[in-house]
Amino acid sequence: MTKTELKQNITKIKKFLKQRDYHAIDTGIELARALDEPAVFETLLEGCSIDREGKLVRNKIFSGTGPAQPYLDYALVNLIGYAPKNTKVDKSLEHANIKTLRLYCSCLELPSGLANCTNLTSLDLSHCSSLQNVDVLANLPNLTSLDLSSWDSLQNADGLANLTNLTSLNLSYCDSL
Repeated sequence: MTKTELKQNITKIKKFLKQRDYHAIDTGIELARALDEPAVFETLLEGCSIDREGKLVRNKIFSGTGPAQPYLDYALVNLIGYAPKNTKVDKSLEHANIKTLRLYCSCLELPSGLANCTNLTSLDLSHCSSLQNVDVLANLPNLTSLDLSSWDSLQNADGLANLTNLTSLNLSYCDSL
């Protein structure tokens, strides 16, 4: 892929990722994945990381206003999760190094890219009030601590059945469960 083609594709992907529409974001993610070009992920994730407390450190692309932030975080976590193994990103974003993650979202769905972060041991998804199920978490075998507190809309926790290493699970204030 030439530099010009790379820039054009990244511009197109950015347009999808910045939408306040999960289907548009998913289209952008799928385009990035289909290109199978580490440089795409490297460019989009440049300056991003996960700090010691597991919080996302966002670059300019993924920083937005209050209403836009859940969509941008959804896009960011998916890009992290689907980045090819040979992608040169901050060490904290490499799948093998992601052990703790704290997401404060009001997303309607969890980023499916989370499923590729199989070394996660601690995941804080508290206050994700719009989410209804945890199916994407079923493939996180090393998870020992999970906080789903204050999920007002959580209706299905079947995805937790596969998490046999869980030692701490917070489901407080999940009134719809």
